[in-house]
Amino acid sequence: MRALAVMAAAVFASVARAEPPTVHLTAEVVAVSAQGQKVEPPSLQAMKDDFQNSPMTRSFSSLKLLSTSDLQLIQGQAQKLVLPEGRTAILKLDRVHENTARITLDVPRLVNTTLTLGRSGAIYQHVGKYQDGALFLALTPKQR
Repeated sequence: MRALAVMAAAVFASVARAEPPTVHLTAEVVAVSAQGQKVEPPSLQAMKDDFQNSPMTRSFSSLKLLSTSDLQLIQGQAQKLVLPEGRTAILKLDRVHENTARITLDVPRLVNTTLTLGRSGAIYQHVGKYQDGALFLALTPKQR
């Protein structure tokens, strides 16, 4: 009987120590505009191609990477990402289900949305105006 109680306590202790779900991703802050045809660096060409296939973003012909961050989102914990012009994006992993992660993105006074990120591909989220165009956040899962 005592052995059963010790085994039950060990099982509950291991459940209590279970790590919360975590998602690793790359966040790229990208300035886009309809002026010119520059894509800096060339690795943004896939994003430009995706933009050309959507009527909402087709007019953006110039893309420039402003920053890249590798993020580890832990369920229930907010992660801040610095944007240009004193803005901040706050990302929070809401849940992981099967092969998707649901992430809340908040840029105070500009954007508050929920995104669904799979194990591949990218999400492009408009996060405000920037200079002569717009600012986008590109989120891609990191393969682990």
